[in-house]
Amino acid sequence: MRLHWPFLAVGALIIALIVVWVAVADPFAGASNKSNRYSEAVIGSPRDVNPLLASLNDVDRDLSLLVFSGLTRLGPRGEVQPDLAESWSVSEDGRTYQFKLRPGVKWQSGADFSADDVLFTYGLMAAQDFPGDPALKSFWQEVKCSKRDTLEIACTLPTPFAPFLASVSIGILPRSELESLSAAQMAGSAFNRSPVGTGPYRLEHLDAASALLEANPDYHLGKPQIPEIELRFYPDAQSAMSAFFRRDVQGICVGPNVSQDDLDSLTSSKNVRVFTANRTSYTAFYLNDLQPPFDDVKVRQAIAYGIDRDAIISGLLSGRAIRADSPIPPGTWAYNNDIAKYGFDQGKARSLLDEAGWTTSGGTVVRQKAGQRLEFSLITDSDPLRRAIAQEIARELGQINISVKLVPLASTDLVKDFLLPLSYQSAIFGFDPGYDPDPYPAWHGSQVYNGANLAGYRNLIVDILLEQGRQLTDPTQRRALYAQFQDVFAKDEPSVLLYYPVYSYIIDKSVKDVSIGTLFDLSSRFAGIQNWKIESKGPLG
Repeated sequence: MRLHWPFLAVGALIIALIVVWVAVADPFAGASNKSNRYSEAVIGSPRDVNPLLASLNDVDRDLSLLVFSGLTRLGPRGEVQPDLAESWSVSEDGRTYQFKLRPGVKWQSGADFSADDVLFTYGLMAAQDFPGDPALKSFWQEVKCSKRDTLEIACTLPTPFAPFLASVSIGILPRSELESLSAAQMAGSAFNRSPVGTGPYRLEHLDAASALLEANPDYHLGKPQIPEIELRFYPDAQSAMSAFFRRDVQGICVGPNVSQDDLDSLTSSKNVRVFTANRTSYTAFYLNDLQPPFDDVKVRQAIAYGIDRDAIISGLLSGRAIRADSPIPPGTWAYNNDIAKYGFDQGKARSLLDEAGWTTSGGTVVRQKAGQRLEFSLITDSDPLRRAIAQEIARELGQINISVKLVPLASTDLVKDFLLPLSYQSAIFGFDPGYDPDPYPAWHGSQVYNGANLAGYRNLIVDILLEQGRQLTDPTQRRALYAQFQDVFAKDEPSVLLYYPVYSYIIDKSVKDVSIGTLFDLSSRFAGIQNWKIESKGPLG
C-alpha cells in the first residue's frame, strides 16, 4: 500500500479550485457522453492481458476478468458460484472434483469451448517453464486432471483441499490459440495484447492510453447490457482524478491512499453515486510469539488494548478502513461478527501488564520484570503510511510504559531477512488471504518457518480446526469451524490486526444496476458488470 501524501502548494491550490468549481457549477450536469459506452479511469498500464500472468498487475487483472472466465466465479461474499462449469461433485474422500462444463459456450473467436481448453490451461501452470506466479506452478503440479468427456473433467488432489473450488476461478485460455507455444513463450506472446476469452467482453483495441472492449453477444451468463467498456490508463491518482473532473470518464475507484480533500471533491456532485467496499487484505502489527515478551498472552492482550485502532483509522486513514478483529475478512461468508474485540482501554492494558509481572515500581519510566525492561524493536518497510502507523503505535504504547524502537527497512530486506525467518520482534506488514478465507497458510503451526505464519503462532486446537476447515467441502461445516477458530484467535491475540482498507467506487448516476461486494482484488468490482446499464438520457447523456 502506498500513501498519497497531500499535494504541494500548487497541487493544493488546484484541488481548492476544483472544490469551488464543483460547489458552484456541478461539472457532471449536462455533460455529453456516448450512451452506449462506460468509461473508467484506472491507475497503471497493461502488460499481459492473460489471467495466468496477471497476478502482479491490477490493470491486467481488470482486463482479464472482463475477457476471460473460470470454471467457477466468486459471489459478493466470496461464495463459489458456477461459471464455465455448470455443476460439480466431490468424491467421498474429498480428493477428486468432477466438473460438468456448460454446453454451448463459445470462444470469442467463434470456436467451441471444451474440456481440452481446461486441461491445456492447467497444464500450462504446471509446466516447469511457467513464467507466472511460482505459487501457481507448485500448486498445479500437485493436481492431476483428466478428461472424462468433451464437457467433463476430473481433478484429483494429493489431499482434501476445500479452497480448490475458489482456485478454479482463474480464467481459462483457448488451446487452439496457444498450443503451438511453450509456457515460457506465452509471456511474450501477441495473444496477451489481443486475447481471446469466454468472458463478458472482447478486447477490441489496446494501446498505452486505453483499452476498448465490446460486449460479447455469446456470453454464457447473458449478453452484457452496456455495449462498450473503455478503460483509460493514468500513471497516478492525481491524473486519473483530473480525468474524472474533466468528464473524460464516468467512473473511478480510489483507496485510502487518496487524501480526504480529493475524495470529498470526487464525491461532491449530486450526479454521482459512491459505492464502498473493503478489501480482503489486512495490515497487521505482527508480534513474534516465539520471543519474549510476546510469548506471554497477557502481554499480547495488553498491547491490543493499548493501541487505539479506531483513532489510527479515523486519523491516518481518514476513516477509509474497517478495524480488523479477525484474520477472516468481514463481508465474507466465513466471518464471525460475534468474536471478542479489543477496544482501546489503557487501564485494562496496564492491569494485564501488572498481572504479567511487568511493573513500574521504583519510579521507572519503562516497565521492568526481573531486571529486564519492557522494550522491543518495531520494523516497517518504506511505505509512508506504515511508518506513520508505527510511529503512532510507539507513541500509544509509550503511554502504558512500553518502549518501542522504530527500525525502517527496505521491503525486500523486511520479508526475506526478517519476517520469513522470524528474526524480528515486531513489524507492521500486510497480508492477502486470497480468494478463499482459509487461514491455514497464515496461522497454522506447520507454517512457522515454512510459509506465511509470520507470528510463529502455535495452538493445537487452532491447528485441528484449520486442518478440518480446508478438508470439509460443506460451506456450513467450514463456517462453523472457522467461527471456532476466530474465537480462539481472539483469546490468544497472536498479533494485533489493524485494519482492512476500504475503497470508494465513484460512478456517474447514469450507470445503473451497479453493485459490488467484498473486494478480493480491485477487479472484483466488475464481477457483475454484465448486469450494468446506461440510461440513454441522464446526467451524462
